[in-house]
Amino acid sequence: MIQPKNIENLFRKYITEYVQCQICKRQNTELVKDEKMRLWTLQCRDCLCKRTVPTIKGSEKKYEDYEKELAENANS
Repeated sequence: MIQPKNIENLFRKYITEYVQCQICKRQNTELVKDEKMRLWTLQCRDCLCKRTVPTIKGSEKKYEDYEKELAENANS
């Protein structure tokens, strides 16, 4: 059985890695994908800091499907 403490720890790790700016510690950030380099960059909207973040395993296919769905809905 999954313990609530384990979920909380995983959630905190995700926020630290993919949401929170390492410089100013704010969460006003945006994940941007560089298509040429195939890297994800976390950009802080407050202090303008940028850093690359690791790709979440299994997320690439799902994100591409999501982008296609958004494009199809925009064209309808």
